Amino acid sequence: MNKNKNILILTITLLTLVLVTAPLIGTVEANRYRKRCGRRRITIIEGVTVTSERTPMFVGDPQIIDGIILNRGISTGEVTLNIPGEDPLVGDWDSTWISRVINPDFPDANPEGKITLMGMMVWTFTGEGTTGTFFGETRNELIGYPFPTATYTDVQMKLQGTGDFRGQTLKLSYQGVPGEGSPTGNLIIRK
Repeated sequence: MNKNKNILILTITLLTLVLVTAPLIGTVEANRYRKRCGRRRITIIEGVTVTSERTPMFVGDPQIIDGIILNRGISTGEVTLNIPGEDPLVGDWDSTWISRVINPDFPDANPEGKITLMGMMVWTFTGEGTTGTFFGETRNELIGYPFPTATYTDVQMKLQGTGDFRGQTLKLSYQGVPGEGSPTGNLIIRK
């Protein structure tokens, strides 16, 4: 009987300990999350657009394997970033990229040929209160080969800010006829 009483007291003590500490563990986890994320405000500005004038250049000779063309290249030029409610930002565009062209009719044109461009880009701005960069990845898929005959493009960009743009992220995209529109999207600001 004494043994059963001890087991019962031990069980009640352990159960009480679990019931008392479980809410505290949740509080500790919540505080850890708050410290990681802070109480930062996130502002999302919609309707951001970008236009550019750039010159692409191939680097080295393309490799052709079973109708797939692989190229490397760079682009340089000017970029204009339009953020609603702000003056346009004009800066320099630099990017490196690789392309993959799937065209079973190579070297002939093919309206169904597919071009995929993937690369890293840096937009550099210099000005009072606007000195810094946006850098990140871009992906562009085109239908139609060679490029001037492309009938459709899907552009996706995700760029992170540095300098005066630190804590800002640009998410831009465009789907449609090449040259008839510009990437648009959001500027996400974490403060």
